Amino acid sequence: MIKCNLYEYRTQKGWSLRKLSQITGISKSYLDYLENNFTLPRIDYAYRISDVFKISVYEMFEITNELEP
Repeated sequence: MIKCNLYEYRTQKGWSLRKLSQITGISKSYLDYLENNFTLPRIDYAYRISDVFKISVYEMFEITNELEP
C-alpha cells in the first residue's frame, strides 16, 4: 500500500487544500483524494507536490505493509 503524507506536510505549513491547489495547479478534489488515500498519484503530480514541499517523492508517498481496514 502507498501512504500519502500530504496532510501532515500541508498542515505543518498551515495551508488549506485551496492554497495548495493554487500553488500546484492540481485540483482541490484530487488533492483531497490523495490525502485520504483514495487514489494513487500520477507521477507528474507526485513530483510537483514533493517539489513544493522541497522533499523527495519517497517522503511524500511511502510504501507501507499496512492493510486498509
